[in-house]
Amino acid sequence: MGHGTIDGAILNNGRIHGEGPFVLDHLELTGRVSGVGKYSGTIAFSGGFAPGLSPTITEGENFIFQSTLEIELGGLVPGAQHDQIVASGSASLGGTLELQLIDEFKALPGAEFIIIIAEQIVGDFDEVLFPSLSDGWAFKLHKEINLSGQDFLRLAVVVPIPASVWMLSAGVIGILTRRRNRAVR
Repeated sequence: MGHGTIDGAILNNGRIHGEGPFVLDHLELTGRVSGVGKYSGTIAFSGGFAPGLSPTITEGENFIFQSTLEIELGGLVPGAQHDQIVASGSASLGGTLELQLIDEFKALPGAEFIIIIAEQIVGDFDEVLFPSLSDGWAFKLHKEINLSGQDFLRLAVVVPIPASVWMLSAGVIGILTRRRNRAVR
């Protein structure tokens, strides 16, 4: 409990409390942290964080992600099938977000996962490692800043539109615009 630094790997199945809410008053965990425990105060993860022992909902006040955040995706239900982090305060993003498919999960287009909920989400991950999906599908990460409530970090499975389709549609729009401009004159 308090502020400062704790070195070494931690399996949190209870509660870890850091001071806060100010960034300088945080507890920094420099080893890899896992487990189903809760967090209060301001906690900085600088050695890696893997919520739960399988998919879980991890609750806390203020999180600072400075290294690798590992999120498991095994289905659409938060806590039971995919990891979710819920911060009653802020979540400061940095380091690497590493998404891992588990339980032979096949993510299909249209699937969405809210992986972080916070009163305020600040910053961005320096790097995002997406798992490979079949049929050319891809993951898209989107931060939703909501001025009247909670912010969300949403992950969606999308079908990317090839550059050739964009070029074709731009050409069609150009032709239609020219025809419309001629008709207006």
